[in-house]
Amino acid sequence: MVLPIICTIIYYTTTVEPHRNGDLGRLGLLPFDDDYDNYLYSMVTQNSYETRRDNLDFEKAECDSAILVIGDSFSDQGNAGFVNYLGEFYPGYKIYNFRTDEDNLIRYQLFINRLIEDKPLPQIVIFESVERYVTSTLSQLSLELRPEFEKINKQASTHDISPSLAANSEEGEFYKLVKSIKESKEALEGKILDTQEFIKMQLGITSVAEKDTPQNLFMCKKKVKRSKFKKFSKFVKNIGKEKDDLKQSFLNTQEYVKKRWNILKDNPVIHVPLKKDLFSCKGAENDLYFYFEDIQPVEKEKYRIAKQNLESLIAFTKQKGKNFLFMVPSDKFDLYKDFTKKNKYKKIKCPLDYYREFNSNDRFLNCKELLYPHVKNGEKDIYRCHDTHWSPIAARYVAEEIKRKIDNQK
Repeated sequence: MVLPIICTIIYYTTTVEPHRNGDLGRLGLLPFDDDYDNYLYSMVTQNSYETRRDNLDFEKAECDSAILVIGDSFSDQGNAGFVNYLGEFYPGYKIYNFRTDEDNLIRYQLFINRLIEDKPLPQIVIFESVERYVTSTLSQLSLELRPEFEKINKQASTHDISPSLAANSEEGEFYKLVKSIKESKEALEGKILDTQEFIKMQLGITSVAEKDTPQNLFMCKKKVKRSKFKKFSKFVKNIGKEKDDLKQSFLNTQEYVKKRWNILKDNPVIHVPLKKDLFSCKGAENDLYFYFEDIQPVEKEKYRIAKQNLESLIAFTKQKGKNFLFMVPSDKFDLYKDFTKKNKYKKIKCPLDYYREFNSNDRFLNCKELLYPHVKNGEKDIYRCHDTHWSPIAARYVAEEIKRKIDNQK
């Protein structure tokens, strides 16, 4: 048993670790061809838009010839994403692209607040939420005025965490966490500086060791040029970095051995074979890798509330005359499941199956419905082989459909 494990370790360190490309490669400790990324990014156009990523402040946002995008990592893919292509299709527009992840709800509510109060907003507004989280997100929306969210957003942007807010509201829990992380970071930085200072003193290379303080009893009281300390400091930092890299590599190797020999059975990345080649990644042309959350069941009660809220949001934005779109990128498994073989998860009902009645609505974009025909026709790399996200190919299709739906609202 020892020899196979040793061979596994050698294989991991030489073959897997250097090629863990894409978020699925990193999560599942899987190697993918390095040239695949180069191929995908060869399709990317130059930057076509001016984007702002500051804290969301509607008071400062321009409204004419402007687009506001609030979403997750699907909205934050730089030149390879749909937002870049929107810049191409809407020349001269400013695009406010806010990737907010954990606090999308706050950003959505700020938009709803301004809509209720008839305050200025960017000309086009796009909400984006990936399929696996869309029901949870929509079920928490409220079309009532929520002024407390204005205060929360201001505190988030200034790091001014109100003790009363933290103590008396659920939203405050998030800011308690932010504050604790900030304090921990400052404490850690302090410890690092203290450690550096101690080493300097022990080796007698400080330039301020003039007095016989208790700390200086350990030192040789000799002034050293600043340049020497800089070299030493850089040397210490490099040692620390190499140590951290080695430690992380060891932990990854340990994790890989556990997964390879079924010691650990909870690998977050699942693999099923495809009936035909749908990717251009060498060695994985007919392999589907996806994230385990893609097959989590939908909570029926949450969906009931989510559906009502989506209907209300669509009706309300239409009533207010706002160009608005709620878009849902498909989970990778949902898009490709019909093209798999030996797939025990194939009959699972995915979140977007519940939202089909909205597909024809110009204020809702089901990205699975849009991209499925391309996959069915055998088009490769609609999503990335080694990643949970779509490719630049799909991003262009999505941007084109967004423009079509927005134009239909005018």
